[in-house]
Amino acid sequence: VEFTALEKDTPYEVILTTGGGLYRYATGDLVLLTGYYYNNPCLRFIGRHNHSDLAGEKLSENLVTRALNALIQTARARGLQIPGAWMAARLKPKVGYAIHLEIDSQANSNSRHDAEAQTASLHIDAETLQACLAAALRVLETNPYFREALLMGQLAPVELIIAKPGCLARIQKRIQAEGRMADGDFKPPVLLPVDHIAADVS
Repeated sequence: VEFTALEKDTPYEVILTTGGGLYRYATGDLVLLTGYYYNNPCLRFIGRHNHSDLAGEKLSENLVTRALNALIQTARARGLQIPGAWMAARLKPKVGYAIHLEIDSQANSNSRHDAEAQTASLHIDAETLQACLAAALRVLETNPYFREALLMGQLAPVELIIAKPGCLARIQKRIQAEGRMADGDFKPPVLLPVDHIAADVS
C-alpha cells in the first residue's frame, strides 16, 4: 500500500522493498498513521506483528500492548505504579495466559517469591488487582477468537502474577542475546512464549 492510500488510525505492517519491488522483507513492525504533516505521513510505532495461537485465539502483540496499557492506566488511577508488564503463554496446569506485573522496585523490597505474600507486603488490595485484570480483559476480549476460547474452556482464565523485581529486564536480555541483536535493533516484546519466562518468574 502506498502512503497516499493509508487510512488514519489503521495499523499497517512495514515491508521493505527495492525500487522495482523485486525484493521484499517483512520487518514485523506495526505502525499507525496519525495524520499528515505537509503531505508527509506521520507514523507511530505501535508494536510487533508477533502473535500467539494456543487454541485458535490468534492473539496479537499489538492487542496485548493495548491491553497492558489499559491495565497500567487503571493501576495508576488507583495509586499503583507498574514499571513492567507483559503477557506470557502457560501450559500447566491448563493451556492459557498469565499477565505478569513488576511493582515499583522501592516498594517491592520483600524477598519472598510467593505472589500472594508479595501482594500483601505491597499493600495491594484484591479489588485493585481485579480492576487491573478486568481492564486488560476488556481489551483482549475484543478479539472474538480469544473471547470464544475462554468461554468454551479451551483456554484457562487469564491469571495475574506479581513477578520478581528485574524479571522483565532479564527476560529481554536473554531474548536479545539469543537473537544476537544490537540494542538499536531490539524491540522488547510484550507477548512471550513459555520457554522465555519459566526460569525467571518462579
